[in-house]
Amino acid sequence: MNNNNPLMTWSKSLLLLLTLFVMTACGDDDVPAFVFDRYGNCTATSVTPLSQKDFNLQVVGSGWKHLSTYEIDTNGNPTGKEYYEERIGVSPTDYYFESTTSLKAYLFADAIPASGYKTYSYRYNEEDNTLRSADSTKLLSLLQIVNLRGDLMKVLVYLGQRSVGGGTMRYVYGYSTYQRMTEKELTNCQETHPVNFDGE
Repeated sequence: MNNNNPLMTWSKSLLLLLTLFVMTACGDDDVPAFVFDRYGNCTATSVTPLSQKDFNLQVVGSGWKHLSTYEIDTNGNPTGKEYYEERIGVSPTDYYFESTTSLKAYLFADAIPASGYKTYSYRYNEEDNTLRSADSTKLLSLLQIVNLRGDLMKVLVYLGQRSVGGGTMRYVYGYSTYQRMTEKELTNCQETHPVNFDGE
């Protein structure tokens, strides 16, 4: 058998390229990079465009449960360790976008202790997929939708502040994955978080 057959060599090369293409296409999404401005505020370097219309259709009206969060290091890269894995007194937040201007955040408040919710008035900006609280007295931790694919939503979240020494603090951010809740899961989330933390 002639192993130097040009047609055979070409066929093997084509098969190898096709295999590599399929493996790449079927792999996990690329983890995005993030940047910090001079004030320590973080944004994603690139996001998958999500118009206001698509946001209204695909995000609004659904509950979103937390799956994972990875802290973003000072170089703008998500770390490989789950942020909440070994933390005491801190828990992730689930969300329900009840309208195009109002959302609820469901969480456990260790200081009380109690499970409840906060309601936020917000605005969505389709130019950069960002969310902003319409009330300057209430900080919305959910900051930017990086990617939305089916029932999975990847987002940039604000986690708090941390001392870096010398009386200086820096903002801490995370890269989180959320999954769309079923109607049953949303109902259960609402029933198990009955306390209104807004005090209304």
